Amino acid sequence: MPWYHFHQKNSGGSWDRAPERGIGPDVWIEARDADDANHRAESVGICFDRCDKGHDCDCCGDRWSRAYA
Repeated sequence: MPWYHFHQKNSGGSWDRAPERGIGPDVWIEARDADDANHRAESVGICFDRCDKGHDCDCCGDRWSRAYA
């Protein structure tokens, strides 16, 4: 299975860290495809579209981006 890289943007000047779930500035996930990688990322606490939800800085953009095929 391929590996997918999720790089965290330092939105708002801080990093989300949760070492117990494997979350740091960079997260690597092994998955069947991009959709599976995104699902697995969400299952450990990576959130997408956080600007829309008011959690990330609008000027910096979303902290995490989805994997694409």
